Amino acid sequence: MLTMQKQPKLLRILIILTCLSLFTQILFLWLNSLTTNIFDTFISASLTMEALESNIVLFAVAQFIFSQLIVYAAFVTIVWYVAISLGELFALRRINTYLLGVGLWLFCVITILLANTYYVQHSFFAKLIQENVLNGWVTHTQLKWIVKICENILLITGCLALTNLVLSICRWQNGLRHSLAIVFLSCLATLIYLDKLLASPRFLSGATQDKPNIIIIGIDAVRPDFTSFYNPQGAHTPHVDAFLQSATTFSEAYAPLARTFPSWTSILTAAYPVHTNARGNNTDINTIRLDETLPLSLKKAGYETIFGTDDTRFNNVNESYGFDSIISPPMGLNDFLIGSLNDFPLSNLLIPTVIGKILFPYNFANHGTAATYSPKNYLEMINDRLHGRSEKPLFLSIHFTLSHWPFYWFNDHQAMDSQVEAAYKTSIEAADKQVGEFFKILQKNNLLDHAVVVLLSDHGLTMGLPGDTVLQKQFYQGDTANIIKLPIAKYSHAPEHSLDFKKDYGVDTCYGYGNNLLSLKQSHALLGFKGYGVDLGPLHAIGQRVSLMDIAPTLLDLLHLPAFQEADGISLTPFIFNLPTTDNLSRPLFFETTFTMPEIEKNSIAVEKVVAKSIDLYQMHERSGLLYFNHDAEKEMTDAKQLGVLEGDWLLVRFPETKRGRLVFDHHGSAHMESFMSPSFLVLVNLKTGAWTTEMHSPFALNAPTNILLDKLNSFF
Repeated sequence: MLTMQKQPKLLRILIILTCLSLFTQILFLWLNSLTTNIFDTFISASLTMEALESNIVLFAVAQFIFSQLIVYAAFVTIVWYVAISLGELFALRRINTYLLGVGLWLFCVITILLANTYYVQHSFFAKLIQENVLNGWVTHTQLKWIVKICENILLITGCLALTNLVLSICRWQNGLRHSLAIVFLSCLATLIYLDKLLASPRFLSGATQDKPNIIIIGIDAVRPDFTSFYNPQGAHTPHVDAFLQSATTFSEAYAPLARTFPSWTSILTAAYPVHTNARGNNTDINTIRLDETLPLSLKKAGYETIFGTDDTRFNNVNESYGFDSIISPPMGLNDFLIGSLNDFPLSNLLIPTVIGKILFPYNFANHGTAATYSPKNYLEMINDRLHGRSEKPLFLSIHFTLSHWPFYWFNDHQAMDSQVEAAYKTSIEAADKQVGEFFKILQKNNLLDHAVVVLLSDHGLTMGLPGDTVLQKQFYQGDTANIIKLPIAKYSHAPEHSLDFKKDYGVDTCYGYGNNLLSLKQSHALLGFKGYGVDLGPLHAIGQRVSLMDIAPTLLDLLHLPAFQEADGISLTPFIFNLPTTDNLSRPLFFETTFTMPEIEKNSIAVEKVVAKSIDLYQMHERSGLLYFNHDAEKEMTDAKQLGVLEGDWLLVRFPETKRGRLVFDHHGSAHMESFMSPSFLVLVNLKTGAWTTEMHSPFALNAPTNILLDKLNSFF
């Protein structure tokens, strides 16, 4: 039987092995950084912004290192304790116990690496093992069974250790060691119990007859034509479909700027981005006009106001909008820094658990770190906050980003080589399921007893598919040589080595969010209103063109609250109730683009390149840690915006002077892309006929309301 004096020797061996393992992981991450420059990018950017001198950053880094040390210390201690316990249980000799301990440690490390490869398949070490160790020899299903077998072996080993614990307690042997084990297990059980206790519903509605709960549910980047409600060949979206089938829907709703932060700002202020100054993601929150917002109005009317989102990297909606509280992962530089660099197999597996909630707050329920994001974690975060709400009627705005790029999450089991369109559909289906679970939370908390619910998407997106833009080459009016002015994108399914530009490239497709006004699919959004215990008139579909800016005026009108003194949006209440109105739904809608780069205008996006290209454009608020684009970057982005106006059947877009690519053919007929500076130009499109041109002196443009649209565009912007 081993004595307590001899046991620490095994512990030292395991500590040394674990330190070597941790050093190896850091070394691999560092070697990866030599090609991606991810560490250098963050470090140089942090030094430039003097962020490392900020207590916010230093505290977060210290907390992250401390959490990692706790995790690995716990790992070593558990392996040591189990090995010693098995040695005692089976009366092994000391050398055999040591060999068992080392073997158990090695088996645990292999299991962790394999489990990380299976559950967190988009993490760095998962890809490393998949490509260089498994290398196609083991299928995903086979890996699943290997991981399950390893987990069961460890479970049996743990049960044997607990058996020894019980026997030792009965014999009063090694009391200190086993007492510590009991304390550890008790603390773990308490954490799990308290977590489940907080998740229990409160059963408090808070709504009154004249003040129903107001709930806005946003789903990021969902194109209406990718839901089965609008397209039977789209993603399977039963929960979204069920809502829209029993709601008043607007099939032609548009975001004025197809990015999350400016879109939500327009939703909450009923104003265009040019009037709020929220003209892109990560705009300095102190420069945004927030005199009149929906949460401020509802707070004055006696509502508790809550906003939530599971990704804050590019969406900094916070309490300054009038919200009492925010349900989200931490915002700011620490999210970028800690969230991105925390990619260790052991912590990856712990992040979606109650332990991860405590030790890794910058990763838990954070879709910004998509590889470890579990959809149910964010639902738990929402439910925890609703458990502590007041007795006031509730204004709750929740934004789910699971359907936004990069279209993967923890334990999603998608094929690593999935086409972007297939991955997007799968992410929409997962987001639909998450929305369905959210409705269950609302029902359990009695928040749907008397409520008005708005379901929307903040914008759409394009993925290199034919028809992503409103242009078709054959409908061009004028000399087709002028088409060279326009961006030419590659179709997503075209082979990378293809040089057949006529087949694989076109003006009818593009990639991204908020970067091409000739793609109305980027701005097209879901929108539906539904009353629960509140009469919203007969259910019907409205096909006229509306804006997401119309949501706030509509809700204020429904509640008989004062309208905003300055608003670009209008109330849709007369259209919901089929009432006579003087409001003009054929009003012109204005659009603008925002910051973009070639690195995100493709079907395969490298996170590291995007971060490296953009991080030096940021500054940080010293107190809050929020990131925002610096003044020079803001000015450059404003100058590079496309501006557009949509009225009736006509769309007019102004392209700024910019660097573009064009096809150049040599004397052998081979083609290649060549960069050139394109001067500012206009594109005029008739959406009804498909006719379009870049030649404003052509008969087509001269017979169109070109000058009227141009005057409106110039006067507005």
